[in-house]
Amino acid sequence: MSDHLTTVELDAAVVDAGARFFTPGEPLARLANWRLVLADGKQCWRPPSAAST
Repeated sequence: MSDHLTTVELDAAVVDAGARFFTPGEPLARLANWRLVLADGKQCWRPPSAAST
């Protein structure tokens, strides 16, 4: 299990649609261990550290 989760989305329209049709942003914003980043996921990805393998 992870201590935190980062969701990376390239298109803000996808985030807007998710909030409109699925889960509103307010409950998600209250999650202390979750964050949303609007960016290209290739720029945000980093390989796992050797300590976690």
